[in-house]
Amino acid sequence: MNQNQPVNFDGVDAALDELGRTVAAAAEQGDAVQGTAIAVTGVDTALARKERMALQARTAMNAQKSALEMRAKVRDEIETARKAAEAMLAEARRREQEIMATLEPMIEQAKIAAEGIEALNLYLGRDEWVHTIREGVPAPATEPLIIRQTVVAFDEESALNAEAGGIEYSDVEEFDAWLLADPRHLDQVVPEPKSIVAAIARRSDVFTGDPWEDDARNKLNHLSWLLIRNGENLYRINISEEFTVGERLVPKSDEFTSLFLTRGRDGASEPLKPGTDEWVKAEKHANAKTRHYMKIALTVQGLVDRTAYLRPLPEGVSVIEQSSYDAGHVRVITDGENAIDSGRPSFDAWLSEKMKLVRPGIRVVGFYRPVTSRDWNGRGQIDNISPTTARSPESLQVHTITRMDSDGCPVFTYARTDEVWTDYGLRPAKTRASFTIMGHDNTVVPIDFVTEEELRYYLESRSERRAYLKMFPALRAALELLIREREEEAPFRALLTAELQKKHPIGELEAEDRTDELVRWWKTANKWNRALNGDQDAETKAARVILREAARRAKAASVGGDEQIIAQLRDTYSDLLAVARRTNDYVAVQRIIRKWQCSDPKWNTKVATETLFVRLIIVKPSGKVSEIRDWQHLTRASIARWEILWEDEAWAGWDLTGSRQDHLTDPEIDEVIEKALEYAGKMGWTPISVILGEDKFRYAAIHGAVHYVDGTTATLATEGAELTGKHDASFQTKSFEIWAEKPGDFGRHRYESVENWRRANRRFRNDEPVPTGMQAPWEQDIKRHRLVWADVDAVERVRADAEAWGTVDDHVRSLRSKVSQLFKEIEDAWLAREWEARRLRFIEDYGDASLWEDHQKSVTVTLPTQRTARQTNPSDWAELHTAIVSAVEARRPLAGLTVRDAFGSDITEEWPDRIAELRFAAKDA
Repeated sequence: MNQNQPVNFDGVDAALDELGRTVAAAAEQGDAVQGTAIAVTGVDTALARKERMALQARTAMNAQKSALEMRAKVRDEIETARKAAEAMLAEARRREQEIMATLEPMIEQAKIAAEGIEALNLYLGRDEWVHTIREGVPAPATEPLIIRQTVVAFDEESALNAEAGGIEYSDVEEFDAWLLADPRHLDQVVPEPKSIVAAIARRSDVFTGDPWEDDARNKLNHLSWLLIRNGENLYRINISEEFTVGERLVPKSDEFTSLFLTRGRDGASEPLKPGTDEWVKAEKHANAKTRHYMKIALTVQGLVDRTAYLRPLPEGVSVIEQSSYDAGHVRVITDGENAIDSGRPSFDAWLSEKMKLVRPGIRVVGFYRPVTSRDWNGRGQIDNISPTTARSPESLQVHTITRMDSDGCPVFTYARTDEVWTDYGLRPAKTRASFTIMGHDNTVVPIDFVTEEELRYYLESRSERRAYLKMFPALRAALELLIREREEEAPFRALLTAELQKKHPIGELEAEDRTDELVRWWKTANKWNRALNGDQDAETKAARVILREAARRAKAASVGGDEQIIAQLRDTYSDLLAVARRTNDYVAVQRIIRKWQCSDPKWNTKVATETLFVRLIIVKPSGKVSEIRDWQHLTRASIARWEILWEDEAWAGWDLTGSRQDHLTDPEIDEVIEKALEYAGKMGWTPISVILGEDKFRYAAIHGAVHYVDGTTATLATEGAELTGKHDASFQTKSFEIWAEKPGDFGRHRYESVENWRRANRRFRNDEPVPTGMQAPWEQDIKRHRLVWADVDAVERVRADAEAWGTVDDHVRSLRSKVSQLFKEIEDAWLAREWEARRLRFIEDYGDASLWEDHQKSVTVTLPTQRTARQTNPSDWAELHTAIVSAVEARRPLAGLTVRDAFGSDITEEWPDRIAELRFAAKDA
């Protein structure tokens, strides 16, 4: 069909006409043989009327058959017309797209023209707004114009109003005042004498709960400014309310080339293939970026050409032409991508590591906010304040950690300021409340583990200030406390410095550094931290301990010191994780090789954790080992006073946060096994295996089971009675659950379980061979990696019994399958006979065999074995099944025999549905 011509429905019309003629002809034939009266006066009349009705039925059925055939033809024609119509519509759409495609260049040109107009408006400064922050002498013409890449944020640079989240667009004049308040502020934001820096009010969004207000404020906060410094002159220019510079004022070195890279399956970067859809998209994106940065360049060039903000300048200076850069008149500083790494961790990583060291006696300061969650019925609850009715502690107040909770989180107590109901009405609360610093909380600073230098660095760092701006008040509070303590401790520190100079040949500066280090060591070495600020007894004791530690360090250094101890320990002991110095000795941390290794590291199936317990080797300064302690559990708090001198790479991943109560040592696991075997013996059982593994979901340190036999044996079928005799459906052994909720504990389930042995017929992992033989319950998948004890001889005896049962069971299954097949043969024979009988009766009634195939589709034949008890006697078919079972057990062949021949006419003649006449298949299945 021509797709440019209307759809031709002639075929549909012709088919419909033919269908109509067929139905009309059938109706005429039906009228000619009408008559449905069944009154009869004898056999001859009944036969005649039956013939007439059969003729009428045949006529109607033939008419229905013809009509259905014609209807199928009509539907075929309709489908053909539909496809033709869809093809015509598809062609129309294609032509529409083809026509519109010719318009695409014009539309794209219009967009580019609109962008060009926008760029020229930026060059002309049509929507420009300038605020003069300061006026003075401009920089000379010889001073190069510096354009910085990074877009700064007013709130991040100034940290003004950090307690409330920082300043916004409406507070921009406060930022101006901050810039002028200190020359260092100006040098921080706009360092060069003649330079341009792009800025926005704030990067992070404002959330007030009102989406419309939030959207309006955030839009203003993201407006672009240009900060221009020219000698003593300082300007803040708003470019346009419709244009923002984005993340950078100047593109990164790989900003365009990275668009044409994609990530391959292995994670490595791969170039895009030219001509692909991804390549075309990358080209469009690159063109858009080019136009964006050209607008920025034209904006700056407009300021050069038409304003005096940057003058004096060399003649013909252009930020667009390369010649100005070659001449040194314009320079770009890519501070957004070439910043020098300080080598320090990010703020979050730094604070996280410091918080891991927290223990009782350490002081903290920060924001103490309640942490809420939902209980089992959806109600809100406070998780970190007890009692939950108490008010939160006042933020930015110093508190001392008093204990660690069961999860290892630090807790401090504080005086309540709220009232509680008593028998006498509302009264001030007397009992102190407790506040728990949750593991994910990053709003608290541990004062005793941070230094003034660290706090100043993060307060002054601009690289990631946006991530912790709200923590500024806490950092400042910690810094003020440390400075105040240092000033109060100045007399004590001066005395200590002088003593160090007397006792050791060092200069004043080195003595001051050692004093600072030793004072910090003394504070963290004591459980309860306290300042050295005037208590004469405390200062005398502290000086004695500190000077002794200084002498110990000096002695160690004079005899080869730390390096000699480290070398000695590494030569003597294998699997060392770390070597550390303590107050009066050294300690080597050695990995303990667990008795039950993680046998399947790929799937992390294990009996017990391998990165928790260690062996501690205590060494005197002389190098002599004074003590060895096995199965030690280290925490951040316990090693906080250590000075790590050497560490293996595995030490960084060692678990220092796990709970001792949640894990068992090898001797403790052996104790659990011993108690489990003892219990089985008392019950008169024979244990054959024990499986154990750490199980966090059961709130137990370890959980598992004991598998045993109790003297009972499997019942096996005997020869000749495989189907009628007793035979266990599975081979089973028993087990009971065991666990230990904590070290030294032992629990067991009061009831036993029955578990099946299975045939090994598939692999558990794709990279493993298929196992063979009978598998015990503990040998299946993950359980097989948690076997901690087994009586090998007993297991093999039980396995031999299981294999014997499996051999018999396979034989029984094959005989059952044969019985099912023979019984199905008789069912199939009955069905074939029943369908044939119905076909013959249909032909007898209607006289036309060609109509049977269509009529058969409307008929349902149900097997007698599937009928209800009201329709037949199922016990007679059950007797047939019993007879087949007996024949199979007796190994009597039934192939080709009738039921009568197979089982005798004396019993089969009484069976219903003429079963006796049915025949088994000629060959055994």
